[in-house]
Amino acid sequence: DEVIAVTPSYFFYGPMCDLAGCTRVLVPSSEKDHFDLDVNAILNAVTDRTRVVLINSPNNPSGRVYPPATLRKLA
Repeated sequence: DEVIAVTPSYFFYGPMCDLAGCTRVLVPSSEKDHFDLDVNAILNAVTDRTRVVLINSPNNPSGRVYPPATLRKLA
C-alpha cells in the first residue's frame, strides 16, 4: 500500500508509514511557489496501490494554508 505525502511534511509521517507497513510516495512543494500544492503532480502519483493522500492544512512545517478551491481539485 502507498501513502502520498506532500513535502516538506511532518517528521513523524515517515515512521508512521513504516509502522503501518506502507510506502511513502513523496510529492515536493517548494518555497519559490509558496509551498502551493501541485495538484497535477499529486494526481500523477496516484496508482492502484494508493490508499491515502496525506495533506494537512496548515501544513507542518511550512505553515501553508491551502485554499479550499485547491483542496476541492483533489477531493
